[in-house]
Amino acid sequence: MQQEKRDFDHAASTWDEKPQRGKLAQDIFRSIAAAVEIRNGMKALDFGCGTAGSRPGWRGLMDDAPSVDAGG
Repeated sequence: MQQEKRDFDHAASTWDEKPQRGKLAQDIFRSIAAAVEIRNGMKALDFGCGTAGSRPGWRGLMDDAPSVDAGG
């Protein structure tokens, strides 16, 4: 059975327009921050970040936190 492939680039162009998706990204960041003591000098890689919705949470807390996604 062959499945139709989604066009993730097209979906990503409007992905963040739904408020619940921004809330989900913030909730994910808060969950990680609650489990790990984040300090200056640390580095992280946000792999599978999608549209990088959790990126604002990392900004200013770490020296380096690049976002990478294999979609598209």
